[in-house]
Amino acid sequence: ELELLVAVSRGLSNAGVAASLHISEATVKRHLANVYEKFGVHSRTEATRKALAEGWISEADITSASD
Repeated sequence: ELELLVAVSRGLSNAGVAASLHISEATVKRHLANVYEKFGVHSRTEATRKALAEGWISEADITSASD
């Protein structure tokens, strides 16, 4: 879920996240739903903000060109 969150934070679509992580779009959607529930949020933006605020991901994770 953390790898997915980093990919989402980079602005990738569900299809882009799926391709980059070699998983299906359905799996992306399921993991996003889990992240939203765990974080108590309702959007990618809120999840990214919370992850940054809590230190689970960093600005470097988002801007890094390598996976």
